[in-house]
Amino acid sequence: MQSMQLMLSVESEVAVRVRAWRVEDARWCIILCHGLPSGEERSERDRGYAELAELLAERGYSAVAITFRGVGESSGFFSFEGWCRDLQAVAEWASLEFQLPLVVWGFSMGAAVAAKVSPKLSNVKGVILAACPAHFNWIDVETFKAATSRAASSQVLKVDYSRAREVVEELHSSPPLKYVSRISPRPLLILHGQCDQLIPVSHAHALYRSAKPPKELKIIPCAPHKLRLSHQAVHEALKWLDKRFPTASSL
Repeated sequence: MQSMQLMLSVESEVAVRVRAWRVEDARWCIILCHGLPSGEERSERDRGYAELAELLAERGYSAVAITFRGVGESSGFFSFEGWCRDLQAVAEWASLEFQLPLVVWGFSMGAAVAAKVSPKLSNVKGVILAACPAHFNWIDVETFKAATSRAASSQVLKVDYSRAREVVEELHSSPPLKYVSRISPRPLLILHGQCDQLIPVSHAHALYRSAKPPKELKIIPCAPHKLRLSHQAVHEALKWLDKRFPTASSL
């Protein structure tokens, strides 16, 4: 396995951090899309998406982890449409770099981005939506500011609050329910925690009803919102990948 990282230019004033893990004889590349940072301090044992990418690499998948604009070392400010452009640019780069078909695995806000962008990309062959909202109807300018203030104050997330109303309007105009049916005929896995305290599990059921086959829904008992940290959720996703997108070693 070889790993690398780079800053990928998306627009004239925006570059996003990309970390990649190349596996010899890989048959698929998994693109990992993070959610909106909470600003909560990570435990020392939590290595973030690198840990998940390395787990995928151990199972024979090449992997790419995006750091969306406005987050961490990536430049720019958070916006939903901006994150969509980031994913499209990274997917195009990964297709050229790895010469492999792609599977997009998104979490929370990153899952909402994956739901909108994946149907547009011919090289995306499968999608995993983890803790994905069905819509953003509950978000207004004040709740958006409240939800992002902690991450913004700790400088994990860069937000231009003068554009807060525009950002909220972007969210309202792009509910994943609008796009999830377009993922077909690509296989789709919807994962959700039964005890998700942020996005009620009813969102997962709504997405599943709107999606077209082939589709699967897995509700993880007692799991909260952060499914990356749920061993059972990750296990279900890996099991689905093994079935739908087997690696050379599993054939």
